[in-house]
Amino acid sequence: MGIRSLTRTEAERRAALLTVERYDVDIDLTALPDGPDVRCVSTVTFTCHEPGAETFVDCAAQVRSATLNGTALTPTGDGRIPLTALAEHNVLRVESVQADTATGEGVHKAIDPADGEVYVWMSFEPDEARFVWACFDQPDLKAPHAFTVTAPPAWTVTSNSGDPRVEELDSARRWTFPDTPPLSTYNTVVNAGPFHEIRREADDHDLGLYARRSLAPILDRDADEIFTLTSQGLAFFGEAFAMPFPQRKYDQVFVRT
Repeated sequence: MGIRSLTRTEAERRAALLTVERYDVDIDLTALPDGPDVRCVSTVTFTCHEPGAETFVDCAAQVRSATLNGTALTPTGDGRIPLTALAEHNVLRVESVQADTATGEGVHKAIDPADGEVYVWMSFEPDEARFVWACFDQPDLKAPHAFTVTAPPAWTVTSNSGDPRVEELDSARRWTFPDTPPLSTYNTVVNAGPFHEIRREADDHDLGLYARRSLAPILDRDADEIFTLTSQGLAFFGEAFAMPFPQRKYDQVFVRT
């Protein structure tokens, strides 16, 4: 069975029915240096404006388990998990695996041909977050996202919110990020790898540049220009939209091989 696309009618119905309170997404990247798997646990807290109604959550990754308010759910095989008998307040928990990280959607494992180092980057436009974890993958159901990422100990992890808490585990490190502002699912991101990093303060923003280690000399060479253009861009769009960039930290990551 193929993965179904969301129709406009379905999106309008779901947006009228639900309010998503938050996403708590636990991501395990420790299998990536030697294998393809990204393992996720997505916990979605949401309200339903018509208790007893039904809808579905998007998840095109391999579903290992799914529960709604403690009751087991069964995926349909078309990238959706039916949600029936919704309560006014609901907690959905889905364990999933994205194993096609070489050519699949949403998350990509890249091996640097220069030194063999492994990196992972995520890009979800327009509707590819569902290929990695369970979510209501439409832009008018925004919610804060809290990411917890377990990664190899030599890796650095970046996401939408800054200042993560980093814990040393036996053979890994766990990065716990604070809540993002309310975001559409396609605006979220997690990148990881043994990055070369440069940071700079500019106009009250903490700007960061990350690149593969093999590109360190090039990033060092071009950093001044990139920081200048970034600062100018944030100022321009803040004025154009009458809304300054809402977060202090702004990172750019150069990964693709």
